[in-house]
Amino acid sequence: MSDDVVMRQYVIYRFPRDYPGKYVVRGWSIVRGRESTAPVADDKPLAVVDTLEEARRAVPAGLFNLGRYDQDEHQIVEVWV
Repeated sequence: MSDDVVMRQYVIYRFPRDYPGKYVVRGWSIVRGRESTAPVADDKPLAVVDTLEEARRAVPAGLFNLGRYDQDEHQIVEVWV
């Protein structure tokens, strides 16, 4: 992790446009001095799977599920930090 990366979060998406019918786990970096998050590994998904349970297993161990906020994109199922 770069010195400027303060924290990583992982987002589980349900049926995003680029992977219809799949659950996708993407990592995001919270970077010091930036107002928005930055994709991890050029936005390449951590996992593309068929079920929510498989997606949850792909999230790195030891993280906490924040759920989702009403204002999140409708494809977002959960955010893990």
